[in-house]
Amino acid sequence: MATKYWVGRAQSVAQITKVVFSSIVATNTYSVTINAKTVSVTATGTSLGDLIDALVNAWNSSAEPEHRELVAARREDPTLSGLQLTATVAGVPCTVTASATTGTATVTQPTVASGPNFWNVAGNWLGGSLPAAADDIVVRDSSVSILYGLTDTNNYASLKIESTFTGTVGLPDTSSTGYPEYRTTRLTLGTGSAIAVDLGYGVGSFSSRIRLDLQGSNVTYTVSGAGSNFGAAFPFELRNPGAGSTVRVYAGGVVVNASSSGSVATLDVIQRDSAAVAPSVSIDSTITCTTVRVNGGTLLLEGSATTLTARERAQVTVARAAAVGTVRVGGQANINWDTSGGVTTKLFVEQNGTIDFGRVGTARTVAACDMFANGTLKDPLDTVTFTAGIVLQSCRLGDVDLDLGVGITVNG
Repeated sequence: MATKYWVGRAQSVAQITKVVFSSIVATNTYSVTINAKTVSVTATGTSLGDLIDALVNAWNSSAEPEHRELVAARREDPTLSGLQLTATVAGVPCTVTASATTGTATVTQPTVASGPNFWNVAGNWLGGSLPAAADDIVVRDSSVSILYGLTDTNNYASLKIESTFTGTVGLPDTSSTGYPEYRTTRLTLGTGSAIAVDLGYGVGSFSSRIRLDLQGSNVTYTVSGAGSNFGAAFPFELRNPGAGSTVRVYAGGVVVNASSSGSVATLDVIQRDSAAVAPSVSIDSTITCTTVRVNGGTLLLEGSATTLTARERAQVTVARAAAVGTVRVGGQANINWDTSGGVTTKLFVEQNGTIDFGRVGTARTVAACDMFANGTLKDPLDTVTFTAGIVLQSCRLGDVDLDLGVGITVNG
């Protein structure tokens, strides 16, 4: 096991792609495609040169932003056996496919794109060799983003991205020129192992985007710091965590999601006095949590949970169809219950805690409910069925703020 440091120093190389057609038949169609954007030419004869010239003109005349990333030309050889596409920007990879009505269309890359933004290029790592399984990876003191070559099958011991790293990891869903991104957008890290991921440790302005896909591996994912000026609401993405994962967010915006379904064992959202940016977390509907604890900051919970505790002025919204077993709210925290799911075990409305069922008109069920002095429960639309009623714990009705709508009967 070794510690590997990201440096991002590889030389930029422009990709060259070659497309070769096996035969040319009049009236047949020949196409070249990138990101579902296709340039097609119908052959008027059997001349390969005429077909290539037509494809070159069609490609270079296209206004599609994907096509503008490559310049088309005839291959520089006497036989004119194919179409050559050269990237306009060195160090940016493109994926090209081709087809023909008759015969075959073969796509090769005589020159593969490379550069300082490739995770999988040895020259971007201190010492000139790629990380290996069980290594510890450190990314710091760099502004060089990690954008390409993101599919990694190694199981690393840890990944630490410190606050002195001001580049980004992964691509946005929409490119800078406006098309839906077709390249891999997240750094993927092995399968089936446990890995510790620590983001934002130390002092610095830090990254504005870090997108990771753990592919089902258990992760201890800690966000300690975040930049004060990030563009996305949730600039840090954790995708496909394993069921035994622990997520701790102390600063910045984090979204946790899955390709189809996933789980998190423990989620802690804790606001520290020293944090430049308050923690803000979104749990997608594809994620099921066991234990959720929110002390300050904000949480959007769209997936179900076994227990949810909110205190210390936390702002929590439970949405979509999420259901929670046991819910505790107190310490000036607020829970907006905007979900069609209910509280399946018990709701505790503690001192200075507020739960609001009045923002949606959906019927919900609360299995049992205990209220304490200075607790607030709002159900102004009378949408909640309290299966076991509401029990006041060591307090009178006048000690709580209880709104159950109009025409309610209270049994003593």
